Amino acid sequence: MKKVAVAAILCGASHMALAQSSVELYGIVDTGFEYVSNVGAADRSLFRATQLTGQQPSRWGFRGTEDLGGGLKAIFRLENGFSVTNGQLNQGGRLFGRSAYVGLSSNQWGTLTFGRQQEMLWTALLQADNIGSASYSMVDFDPFLASAREDNSVAYTNTIGGLTLGATFSLGRDTLAPGNCAGQQPGEGVACHAWSAMLQYNSTSWGASVAYDEQRGGETSSVTLIPSQPPIAFRSSSDKDSRFLADAFAKFGDLRLGAGWIYRRLRADAVSLQTNLFFAGATYPVTHSVVLDGQYVGLRSTVAGVRGDLAIARVTYLLSKRSSVYVAGAHMFNGHAATFSVSSTSPVPAAPVAGRGQTGVMIGLRELF
Repeated sequence: MKKVAVAAILCGASHMALAQSSVELYGIVDTGFEYVSNVGAADRSLFRATQLTGQQPSRWGFRGTEDLGGGLKAIFRLENGFSVTNGQLNQGGRLFGRSAYVGLSSNQWGTLTFGRQQEMLWTALLQADNIGSASYSMVDFDPFLASAREDNSVAYTNTIGGLTLGATFSLGRDTLAPGNCAGQQPGEGVACHAWSAMLQYNSTSWGASVAYDEQRGGETSSVTLIPSQPPIAFRSSSDKDSRFLADAFAKFGDLRLGAGWIYRRLRADAVSLQTNLFFAGATYPVTHSVVLDGQYVGLRSTVAGVRGDLAIARVTYLLSKRSSVYVAGAHMFNGHAATFSVSSTSPVPAAPVAGRGQTGVMIGLRELF
C-alpha cells in the first residue's frame, strides 16, 4: 500500500509540474503577388511574387513558460522569419532571426530578458500603426522599422495599471545584416552599442507612447538614411543614429484611429542629416468578415528634394478565425530628387526614376496557426 501511495503522489506531482509549464508552437504563413508600375528608367511595369507581404511577414516559433512559484515565471521565445516564395530564411539568414531570448517574468517586478529581441521603438509602434511591416507601409521610407531588433541585448518591461515602462541595451546591435556592427572594439568602449526606452499608456479606448532609440557606429559599420541611395559610412563609436517616436490611438465604437511622428537624426563620419516621418491611419470592420485599413505616410528630409508621400488601402476578407485573403493598393508620390518605391519587397529593386510616382496592387492569402 505504501508503494502504491508513493507512486500516486509521484504521479500527481509530475502532473502538477506539467500543468505549471507550457510550450506553444505558433506561426503565420502569408504570401501574395503584386503589380508595380513605373519601374526603372524605362518606366516598365512589374508583376512578381512578394518577399514581404501585404499583411504580416511569415514566421514560425516556439514560446514557453514555467511557473517557478510566488508569481515568478521562466520564459523563452524562439521565432524564425522566412520567405514563402522561395523558402529562404529572412533576417540575414538567421535560424531564429525574429526573436531568440530567455528570461524571467514577475507579476510584481516586471520582465527581464536576454538575447536577440525587439527594441522599444518597435514595441511603441504596435499600438498606433494599423498597417504593420507590410510591403506597402512606412517601411518604404525606413527599412529599420520592419526589423527594429538588437542582438546581444538585455530588455526590461514593467506594466503598472495601464502604464508600461520599457528599456533595452545591446553590446553589439547587429551581427549579420549589411553594414553590421557586431560588438565592442578595443579602445572603443561604446562601439556598436544600442539602447532604447519607452513610456506607454493603454486603456480600452485610447493609448499613447513615446520612445527613443540610439545606435552607435563601429569600425565596419554603415547606415542607410534614404532607401535606394548609397549607404553612409558609420565607423566611429561617436557616430549616432537616433530616432524619437510619439504616437497614439483612439477607438470610437468599431473604428480605430492611429497616428504618430518619428524624428530621425543621423550624425555620421562626414554628414549630419535629419528626417521627419508622419503617419495616420484607420481600421474599420465593415462586417464580421470584412475589414478595411487605410493609412497615409509622409517623409520630409534635410536632403534637398528628397521627400515622399504614400497612400495605402487594404481590404481583408476573413475566411475563418485563422485564414484570410486580402487586396492591398498604394501609390507613392516622390519629390523631384526622391526614388522611393511603393513596395519595400526585397531583394529585387523596383524603384522609379527620381521624381516619378509609383502604384502597387497586391493580392494575398494569410494562414495563422
